[in-house]
Amino acid sequence: MDIDEIGLRQQEMAMTEANAMLDAITQFAKITIQSVILVNGMAIVSILTFLGNITNKNVLCLYDKHLLFYSISAFCCGLFLGLLASAFAYLAQQSLREVYVFPEAEEEKDKKGVLFRRIALFCVLSSTVLFIVGAFYALYGILGV
Repeated sequence: MDIDEIGLRQQEMAMTEANAMLDAITQFAKITIQSVILVNGMAIVSILTFLGNITNKNVLCLYDKHLLFYSISAFCCGLFLGLLASAFAYLAQQSLREVYVFPEAEEEKDKKGVLFRRIALFCVLSSTVLFIVGAFYALYGILGV
């Protein structure tokens, strides 16, 4: 084995490791976005089920309709932001992929990819904040505070 072969093997091992790290990051982002969409969607279904059960029974339960409306609104906005994050994550991946396919436009595509990734991250963080806000509105609405 000469020095050129050793260098090529080291480069190949580095690329394999970089690809594995990229796959791990992509899977983590996918799971995060799916989780945000799931928790906001299930929160909406839970509150609507709760309201359906209360209105169909003659149970004395004091709840604040306005706070429950605000909580459902927060969950809906969080769900929308989760879906938007998914779209921007796709655009980021597409732009960053084009950096490798078309290296002559690397700087422009890299900037677009980074911008789309930051927007997707902002959407996920905002969706998480809206879930927390919606949960507090739901809690106070159900307790009748």
